[in-house]
Order: sequence, then C-alpha cells, then structure tokens
Amino acid sequence: MNLDYLTIVLIILIIALVYYLLSRFTYNYYLKRKNFRNYDGRNISSEIISGESLTITLSVSHKDYQSYIDTPNSKLVLSHKILNEASITSLAIVSFELSLAKAFSSIKILWIIKQIVNTITLLFSSISTLLIFLSLILNDSSMYNL
Repeated sequence: MNLDYLTIVLIILIIALVYYLLSRFTYNYYLKRKNFRNYDGRNISSEIISGESLTITLSVSHKDYQSYIDTPNSKLVLSHKILNEASITSLAIVSFELSLAKAFSSIKILWIIKQIVNTITLLFSSISTLLIFLSLILNDSSMYNL
C-alpha cells in the first residue's frame, strides 16, 4: 500500500477529529453560559414565533445534539437541553432554526432546494466513502494518483 496515501488519509482523519472535538467543546461551553435575558429555548421560540406571526409548534427531541425545523409539518424540534436551558447555545440554535422556518415559509422552493442538496450531498458522501474503503480493501492506490 502506498505510504503517501495513508499519510494523507491520516491527516484528514486528524483534521476531522479536531473539528469534531472543537465543535462539541464550543457547543457545550456556550450551553453553560446564560443568555442576557435568562430565556430558555421555549421562551425564545415563543417570543420569535409570536413576533414574526409564524404558525409553528414546538416538539422535543430526546437526542442531545438534534435540533431542526420540520418545514412540511410546521414543527420546531429542539433537543431537551436547548428547550429547557437558558443558554447562549439555546438562543443561537432557536434563532437560526426559526429564521430558516421564516425563509422556507415565504419561499417554498427554498425548502425543496435544501432537500435536494441534502440528498445529493449524502449520496456523494456515501459514494466517496465507499470508494475509499474499496481502495483500502483492494490495496489499490491507483484510483488516487497524486
């Protein structure tokens, strides 16, 4: 097996691990910091929803890092920590998700484009991962001539 290829793969894995650890650290760091008004995710979302006249219901996800807007069902799904803790992370995530909801409610084509892009990204990511594993299994580095 080509040693250069393994070196590049190792460097990419280290960069991905560092990014993962830094994003988790930042998320947890700001989850512990209180926001100015001491609002939790439920209060923030109700203020924005009523202020922007949106018709969105709240729902709880029991997974820690899962918060998203379910546009077709007009539902904001927030993790338990985001919904019930008054933190800067709660403020940022709720604001971001509701801004997406506002944009998607006014222009439906944006939501369709987002779904198509997500599907294509997942497809290409899966194909590239499969190619990397096949090249490692078949001990063939000719696919990636550097």
